[in-house]
Amino acid sequence: MSLSYPLQVKMPILTLSPELHLEDAGGRNLLTFKQKIWTLREATTVFADKAKRQPLYTLQADRVIGFGAKHLIRRTDGTLVGVFENDGLRSLWRARYWVKDAQGNVIYHAVEENPWVALVDGLFGLLDEIPVVGLFTGLLGMVFSYFINPSYLLKDSYGTPRYRVRKQRSFFERRFLLEPLEAVPEEWEEFTLLAMMRLVQLERRQG
Repeated sequence: MSLSYPLQVKMPILTLSPELHLEDAGGRNLLTFKQKIWTLREATTVFADKAKRQPLYTLQADRVIGFGAKHLIRRTDGTLVGVFENDGLRSLWRARYWVKDAQGNVIYHAVEENPWVALVDGLFGLLDEIPVVGLFTGLLGMVFSYFINPSYLLKDSYGTPRYRVRKQRSFFERRFLLEPLEAVPEEWEEFTLLAMMRLVQLERRQG
């Protein structure tokens, strides 16, 4: 896959079913994530095109809910490609995920750079549920989410940062910038993009 950086993940806000689009610097759509609704276990189909006519992969959670959930990445023929796994209770304070290949070998470790951003954002979410108070915190939370944006590092098994995933300021859609920090082997390129888009999909409500 020939990539023209920087890459962006865009997610329209006003959609019934969550949908993510990965675009290169020229606006070319590289991958589209379409999450299924009305399912007990989270499930997503990855398409090669924006029109969603060419399915490439499926992502399926191994349980309904819980810490340490695994999200299995398979090709459309059922072949297991890898696993995106929540880092259990350690993710309560700071978002952490393991990215493993089909044999269970750790390829990447995704970690949130500044957990305080998520903590404050979560506080706004709790206040929104309180009658009257939520009317005031809702607007304040929108302003906060516009200016304070979370970021994540994708590190290889040696601890070397390979990519930074950073939320960008936007009111009408959610946008994340994918910034390469170190070269990734060509054979891992598409798998790396799948991992980063899965990270965005799971963390899209932050910030």
